Amino acid sequence: MRYEHSAVFVKNTNPNEYQGKTYAANVTQMSPDQAIPIFGDAKRRSYIVRIGESLPVTSGYIQIDGELNLEISQVIQHRHATAIYCLKYVGRL
Repeated sequence: MRYEHSAVFVKNTNPNEYQGKTYAANVTQMSPDQAIPIFGDAKRRSYIVRIGESLPVTSGYIQIDGELNLEISQVIQHRHATAIYCLKYVGRL
């Protein structure tokens, strides 16, 4: 798995030392077949953001490569990695 994108956490509800830092991330767009069981519909584009370290993220927003804004929906933390289910956010951060 390649961590070829940069992810910055912004406007999180519980800001810790991870907010504002840049992390290497793997970003994958989910297909409608994958998104419907998790989000209930496929109207907004959904993504999985994987980060190679465990972060105490619960909610907020992620900015990918300074261009793509994502709203955090669900977080799965492992001992050495974090997987974040996100929806594309169109508003201003």
